[in-house]
Amino acid sequence: MKWNLDDIMPLDKFDDLYREVEGEIKTLEKWVERVNPKMSQKEFGEMLEFNERMGVKMAKLAYLPELVEAVDQKNQKAKLMKSRVDNLGLKVSDVATKLGLWIQGKREPVLDDQNAKRLLATIPDLEHGLKRSREGAKYSLNEREEQIIDHKDVNGVGVLGELREMIETEFEYRLVTSKLDKKISSQAELLAYVYSPKAEIRQAAYQALLKKQKEHLDKFFAIYQGIVKDWDYEARLRGYVSPISVRNWANQIPDEAVESLLKVCSHNLNIFQRYFKWKAKELGLKKLQRYDIYAPLQNKDKKITYEEAKRQVLSTLKEFSPEFEKKARKIIEEKHVDVMPGKNKRSGAFCATVAPEITPYILLNFTGKSRDISTLAHELGHGIHSLYANKHYPSSQQANLPLAETASTLSELILFEKMMKNEKNKEVKKAWLSDKVADAYATICRQNYLLNLKLKLTKK
Repeated sequence: MKWNLDDIMPLDKFDDLYREVEGEIKTLEKWVERVNPKMSQKEFGEMLEFNERMGVKMAKLAYLPELVEAVDQKNQKAKLMKSRVDNLGLKVSDVATKLGLWIQGKREPVLDDQNAKRLLATIPDLEHGLKRSREGAKYSLNEREEQIIDHKDVNGVGVLGELREMIETEFEYRLVTSKLDKKISSQAELLAYVYSPKAEIRQAAYQALLKKQKEHLDKFFAIYQGIVKDWDYEARLRGYVSPISVRNWANQIPDEAVESLLKVCSHNLNIFQRYFKWKAKELGLKKLQRYDIYAPLQNKDKKITYEEAKRQVLSTLKEFSPEFEKKARKIIEEKHVDVMPGKNKRSGAFCATVAPEITPYILLNFTGKSRDISTLAHELGHGIHSLYANKHYPSSQQANLPLAETASTLSELILFEKMMKNEKNKEVKKAWLSDKVADAYATICRQNYLLNLKLKLTKK
């Protein structure tokens, strides 16, 4: 139940590919020297093809140590490899920035609109992304400034996020109740207790988590403050109307759509307030405490094995679409899933799409809880999406966040509806529906609160 990373490349081939990309930087430089508005579509297409192939090689170099470190955040070899890839990436970026600015019409010889329309249509699969890049010229700086920012991001603010993960990885928690005194080595294992049917255990889990965070509050605040201020400064430097506009532009979502979403969420908080009042009554409480928000209505959460979870998800996907099941099974059978929690493993779950020719990788922290089945379906949804998109060029295969989450949420809901349909016990179904509303609170209302808080902080 650990993933096989050899499908990216064997670790002992890392240096060979690294040297290969180093050599190709000179070829990329030659392409930059040759670009001009009058160049043929054939020549422009050859340049794009080279750039896409080089991008795949860089993705392999970047993802290999990233995934090694995801399951062992103390792996020093992975950290060294990541550092080398960062340095190589900056060398590539210094040249690629010139090409990007030329496509945007911000570098000599200037690419005019008429020739841009002709050249950008050379490879239809890449046309949208190239047009989007050209539209983003209004947010680009000059060449030297772009290079400075690239280096600053890698060697400066980019390190802050890694530092936070390193601090959290070293945490060991102590879960203490009237009947329990247990040491827990990972956040993923601890958070499983947040969903315990027993209030005392839920409270102890939150206290254990928050105690560690409070002990390191000054460090976390410094990291968060550094990232927020850097983001805000760069947003203003580039001419975005607000810090959130940076993300909205990247996600290809209008600011107005996100603003409308936030307003609707704020105006409908009473839906969740009504839910929490109902839930308190169901739990026999006058009022919910913080640690009761995700409390299950069932007294016992049935323990489930990974094999059973896998069987349920695959059979459900097959009933919905045999092709969905085929793609999900491909990910599992190729050993591209890392399943169980570990002492130095990062918390949470994700799906990583390396390149079209490589089956996506999924990281889980499976603890045997019923919600872990939903997580498996969710991440497989991402993987299925990537496999459907693997006929595209590498840069076109990658989906923006709203589109990516639509695919994963669909898979999750297919599973939920099947479970609801098959379940005959009304109390169980009520408990599942309650959990689904609690999840909606976490992903809608709670995120709205956090985003509004961030927006307020960036204005100060």
